[in-house]
Amino acid sequence: MGMIGDYRRLMRAGIALARHDVILPGAYQTRLPLPARIAGRILRLVGGGAKGRPGQRLARALEKLGPAYIKLGQFLATRPDVFGAEVTEDLGRLKDKLPPFSMKAARAALAEEFGAADAKHLFGDLSDPVAAASLAQVHKMELAGGTRAVKILRPGIERQLTVELSAMKRAARTIEGISAESQRLKPVAFTETIAAAMMRETDLRLEAGGADEMHEISQKSGHFVVP
Repeated sequence: MGMIGDYRRLMRAGIALARHDVILPGAYQTRLPLPARIAGRILRLVGGGAKGRPGQRLARALEKLGPAYIKLGQFLATRPDVFGAEVTEDLGRLKDKLPPFSMKAARAALAEEFGAADAKHLFGDLSDPVAAASLAQVHKMELAGGTRAVKILRPGIERQLTVELSAMKRAARTIEGISAESQRLKPVAFTETIAAAMMRETDLRLEAGGADEMHEISQKSGHFVVP
């Protein structure tokens, strides 16, 4: 998570955004210096992702960049006051779906968390994944009390988020340091808030606690059911 690694990851993100005509956009070619116009044209030609509205292009770029950027886009979608209604509407359709990881990896994650013997005993009837998103995937398991959901984090996702968020924070500090106009948007504070929220999502105990609370509320209300 050093400076060189951060800038390498930011360069990768910048190239992906340029390929999708998010930065160095064709619509602003006349306002860009010649080297930027040439670079933008080449990247758009190579990337082939410069179709659609700005928000659609941004969404496609973020999906290519992976889980941390998908989550970033979902947070940006909550700020139409900053990015405009059309862009945030397009970002709101970001696909938080990725191919599932293998059952071998899922069982290895459970063994690491619970110990091999307990994991085999507790999760012996674990199904194949029924849904997979950017941070975790869900399996079914049959118990005496009925079907239960088992959510397992993607292998290495916490490390991946940590390094990507480190790069995002560095970018925010750089922007705020060189642009007085950006300070009113508080990019550092915004990025810190996003980072904290993302890392909270990897603590599945919080999600389980919330589900238990909703279950208790549903039992008391009698109007809806939460397993």
